[in-house]
Amino acid sequence: MRTFRSRRLTAMLLAFGMLTISCGQTVLVREIETSGGVGVGATAGSARGDSSTQPSAQRGGGTDKQVRASGPKAEAAQGPSRSNAVPRDPDKRCATSATDTGVTKNSLTWGTILPLSGPTRPLGEQTARVLKRSVNYYNQLDHDPSRPDLNWGCAERKGIYGRKVNLEIASISSDSEDDALQAMRRLVDVEKAFLVRDCYLQSSLMGPAHGYAERNDVTTTWCYPESLPQPELAPHTWSLGTDRQTQASLLVGYQMRELGAERIAMLYDPTYEEQAEAVRSVVGELGGEIVKEVQARAQTAVNGRRSEVMSMRSANPDAVIILDALNATYAGVAAGQLGWRPKDSGVSWACSNCWLKFAADVGGENLATMITNTSGLPFRPTNEGARRLWQIKNSIMPGEPNDVLTFAGLVTTAALFVYTAEAGPDLTREKLEDVFLSLENYSSGFTPPITTSESNHFGGRQDWLVEFNGNQWPNSFSDTSGGYIGLDQVGVRPEWTDPS
Repeated sequence: MRTFRSRRLTAMLLAFGMLTISCGQTVLVREIETSGGVGVGATAGSARGDSSTQPSAQRGGGTDKQVRASGPKAEAAQGPSRSNAVPRDPDKRCATSATDTGVTKNSLTWGTILPLSGPTRPLGEQTARVLKRSVNYYNQLDHDPSRPDLNWGCAERKGIYGRKVNLEIASISSDSEDDALQAMRRLVDVEKAFLVRDCYLQSSLMGPAHGYAERNDVTTTWCYPESLPQPELAPHTWSLGTDRQTQASLLVGYQMRELGAERIAMLYDPTYEEQAEAVRSVVGELGGEIVKEVQARAQTAVNGRRSEVMSMRSANPDAVIILDALNATYAGVAAGQLGWRPKDSGVSWACSNCWLKFAADVGGENLATMITNTSGLPFRPTNEGARRLWQIKNSIMPGEPNDVLTFAGLVTTAALFVYTAEAGPDLTREKLEDVFLSLENYSSGFTPPITTSESNHFGGRQDWLVEFNGNQWPNSFSDTSGGYIGLDQVGVRPEWTDPS
């Protein structure tokens, strides 16, 4: 097996997998228990500022209008900011008024949707603690450690130009689209969230909820249904990181170019059709063949995947690619029961966006030799940015696991503070989305370079590959690519990933 060496040994990816939830009703959570680690500063949301807000500016009818950047592209994070919105004069760094829905002189409201009851309650509670502590930490700073040039400090008040971020959490415990919609309505209509971020729900549940946010011109980040076209997503929808088609294409390209696979079997949730089409395109262009396709809803994977694995096995593939974490993990368990584990059969397995700790805990030795993309876990602090991230994590939440939920929540919070500061004190959703749209080769030191456009609301084109080794967490995987790699390094052309 050949090992890649990336020129950019960064160690964190903004995009990460959505989590499944099940059973219950929607409630709004005001405070989350934060035992197990001490955060910095007061609990987010415990000291709310002026509650008055102004109506949202008209943005042209939601999905009918695409946001356009008005300024020059932003420099890489280590360079000076070019944004005209960022005050150079320290005396002008304090916000003076409400400027948009959820934005007052003293506060800025973000919303998120998490499962805080039901079978995935522990995952939801961990994520809630991480998001709260991360917001607490950044509310006390006047700049991100990766951006000493971007100072948002107000001498009079804490927060971004004197606006402390309040994080409102809508709890959902039902695996229904209606409950997800009610959670979004609560955040938009009652809590007046400026933006909604990091929705930890199975993507198939997000359609109506996401549509409601778009119709109301609410900015959403890392919160979308897989049915949206990628990488363009929707006018007010952003997922800064690497898109799913690119991730799946990298994996199957690696299987074919580096491992010599030619006969590919594919298992995927029906909502992942765009990723499946990208895999078909790449396999065909590289001279291979899809010998079997099996569709199965991710949320039913816990019931077992024996019949699906038997169907793929009957096609005699030399490689299997699975496009979601739940199907991959439980297919691995079934393969073990059927005596067809990857390491024993000689068949290469790949999982796009597997949840590393979940797969290690549930799949164990059954998944040994399966490769996946890291999608949010800086498992080796090999550069300054990654080491800094680990230091922050160990400082503000030492009791939290070193897994994707912890690091993803921390890094997305850091990113939102930086991007919001770039938009300046006169913050509006339009200005924030202009910042998103203006990123060019932008990296914080622990992300791949991001270049956005009207047709690409992800911006990343690289990923970091690892291989499960069957050991217990956290020693359950080995480095495969040695850093972030791009499509060209596995023989894939970018146009193959978007055959439409």
